Amino acid sequence: MKTDSKISIKRARESDVDKFYPFFEKSVKTQFPPYSNLITDYFLEEEYPKDYLKESIRNKNKFLYIANVDKQIAGYLLTNKNYGGISYATWFAVFPKFQKKGIASSLLLEWEKDVAKHGGHKLYLWTVKRNLEFYKKRGFTQGGFIPDAWFGKTTRYMFYKTLAKSDEKKFLKEFIKKKKGR
Repeated sequence: MKTDSKISIKRARESDVDKFYPFFEKSVKTQFPPYSNLITDYFLEEEYPKDYLKESIRNKNKFLYIANVDKQIAGYLLTNKNYGGISYATWFAVFPKFQKKGIASSLLLEWEKDVAKHGGHKLYLWTVKRNLEFYKKRGFTQGGFIPDAWFGKTTRYMFYKTLAKSDEKKFLKEFIKKKKGR
C-alpha cells in the first residue's frame, strides 16, 4: 500500500526477516523504556528470536507489516493471526525520526484491512498511557487496564477496535472449505 511518494507499507515474508531483525532488536532495546536490559534480552533471546519470527511468519501464525521511507525501515507492526475473528498486535514501533508522519496510522490501517479481508471482526492491543489519545483518535476503544503489568513495569491499557459484526462463517471460512472437501 502506498501512502504517499515516500512511504510504503508491506506485509513481510519470511525472507524479509533477516533484513528486518536488526531493526526489531534496536527498537526493543531503545523504544520501550520501562524494560530493563535483562527484560529486553529475554524478549529477544527467549520470546522473539529471529528463527522463531521466521517460522511464525512462514506458518502464518504472525504477520509483520513493515513501513519503509525511501527504502529505509521506518517502523513495523507485528501481529498474531486472527483467532476467532480477533487479531492481536504484539509489537508496534516507529523510529523517532519518522514519528508524526502518518506511518503508525498507515501501519494500523494496513493491519485493519488485512484482518477484515480474512474475516476478522476485531483488533486488540495493549499500550502505555502516553499512547491513549493516539488510539482513541483512530477509532479504538479502551477496554481496561492492568496496573504494574507484565514484568512489573508500568500500567498497560487494553484497546480494541470493532471492524464488523462477528460472523463465524467469515472467520472460519478456510475451515469450512476444508470440511466440505473431506
